[in-house]
Amino acid sequence: MAKIRDRTEDFKDAVRQSAISMGYNESKLAATMASFIIHKQRERSAFTKAALKTLESIQTLEQFMRKHRKDYVDPLRTTEQERDSIEQEVSH
Repeated sequence: MAKIRDRTEDFKDAVRQSAISMGYNESKLAATMASFIIHKQRERSAFTKAALKTLESIQTLEQFMRKHRKDYVDPLRTTEQERDSIEQEVSH
């Protein structure tokens, strides 16, 4: 069975050498090397933002339904007026 060797340092050395040969100054080289450690958070697309907002709304609605299910379903626990107020809460 083949032994596994971590080649991370070899990769960093190759990047450093390439950056130096391309004329990177020390600060630009340091920023490039730091980017291996600290990754920038990718910007989310409009679709992803909308999907996450929809998911959040669904989760909120599920919590609301769990909270009020027994009160709403059982006619002996609540009056018609209380059920109407629960429905009003949902529509707002």
